[in-house]
Amino acid sequence: MTDAVVLIIGNEILAGYTQDTNSAFLARALRARGVRLLEVRTIADVRQTIVDAVRVAAARVGEGGWVFTCGGIGPTPDDLTRQSVAEAFGRPLVRFAEAVRMMEMYRGGPVSEMAQKMADLPEGSLLLANPTGGAPGFQIERVVVLPGIPQAMEAIVQPVLDSIQAPTIHTQERLTRLFESVLTPAFEDFVASYPELDLGSYPQTKGVKGTLIRVSATDALRLQQGWDWLMAQVDALEGSSAADAC
Repeated sequence: MTDAVVLIIGNEILAGYTQDTNSAFLARALRARGVRLLEVRTIADVRQTIVDAVRVAAARVGEGGWVFTCGGIGPTPDDLTRQSVAEAFGRPLVRFAEAVRMMEMYRGGPVSEMAQKMADLPEGSLLLANPTGGAPGFQIERVVVLPGIPQAMEAIVQPVLDSIQAPTIHTQERLTRLFESVLTPAFEDFVASYPELDLGSYPQTKGVKGTLIRVSATDALRLQQGWDWLMAQVDALEGSSAADAC
């Protein structure tokens, strides 16, 4: 299975001034493409923190995985992601003339020297166009560096997402009126028998109260086998619960 990590970068997120929506967008988009998101981490605009986080994330997902960073690629002093990613890969920052041309084209004229700082990217990066006219994104190996503004992030990352080819993640789910405390023994047996399947249970407190059960896997046949076994246990527990209520 292909893995990914998302790094949300920004003091404004940690301070509660801005609500992160980028991680939810990426989580849904990656899941739809068969990519398992291992972690979403929010970190400060601190250079060494970003360097360390990028290195750790890249090592965790491995050669076939993906790391996405959001935020900190603007021209102001607190925007440190471009420099930090360059350091993480041991590469110098160089000005990409094509990035400057992109910004000029989208803005309809020359851009200031301050704005051109957003075109200073790690040497050897793959430039990712920003159709909204702001800071371009870039990619080094499987690390994709994106702006924090949701509209720009979503526009820039779309071609990268469309290029990802990973096995489909199949999912089965069911809402039962049983509570997790009743289901736990069956869940424990399920995890022991089907460790390769991803089991999640989620208490429901609005509308029909109970538990939403969700199981996912890339192996559709194995998923069906495990699901059938688990649903037989749930059916038996529901029957027992109904009998006890009589």
